[in-house]
Amino acid sequence: LRDPRDVAVSHAYYIASNQGNHVHHAHYQHLTSFDEQLKTSIAGLPDSSAHFPHIGERFQPFLGWLSCPQMLTLRFEEFIQAPEQTLARVYQHAIQRGFPADYSPSDAARILSQNINPQRSPTFRHGKSGEWRNHFNAEHIKLFKQVSGDLLLQLGYENDHDW
Repeated sequence: LRDPRDVAVSHAYYIASNQGNHVHHAHYQHLTSFDEQLKTSIAGLPDSSAHFPHIGERFQPFLGWLSCPQMLTLRFEEFIQAPEQTLARVYQHAIQRGFPADYSPSDAARILSQNINPQRSPTFRHGKSGEWRNHFNAEHIKLFKQVSGDLLLQLGYENDHDW
């Protein structure tokens, strides 16, 4: 998981700078500001021929996984704050489901960590959490709350709607 507000910010930057390789890139080029691009990343493009639902609808298909005992729920923020401990959890989860344990959890986490290179990912910008606070204004917050409903509560990113 990643905070959907950060997802919207990251998405707006990614689509606008994607140099035409993304199906929504042309639409973003017609928007005159990052403010409009962010609103579009939150609200989606309901009238577009290229399907692009609002942020709440984009997370909806995955919410059932939160209650599935076979799934390990991880947060992007955990990978940023404690990468090796988080990777050790992933390894332990895999072992519990039959993956062969060739390494200790700490060795596996170290090896995995050494082989992660975010700069090779086309979607990597700078890998921070909470950046939405630097980009959302009152209008973005209102729009986000309108289209996302209880999403932040369901994902555990907020305890109430007063954020």
